[in-house]
Amino acid sequence: MARNGYFSEAARRREKQQARDRDERLVAAGQADPQQISRRNGLFSALQPSQARLVRRRVEVRMA
Repeated sequence: MARNGYFSEAARRREKQQARDRDERLVAAGQADPQQISRRNGLFSALQPSQARLVRRRVEVRMA
């Protein structure tokens, strides 16, 4: 996508379309179902729950 600090919108559009086409082929061939594709492509799909931890920050609210 980005090469030497250059972003090509047209190249990114092609990449995304290729990914959609690949997903459609997987579903059509029965190698994946739409739910699997959706999970894989989801916003948080790259996160590893076993490596995550919740951190709580203490915040004080003071009224003036």
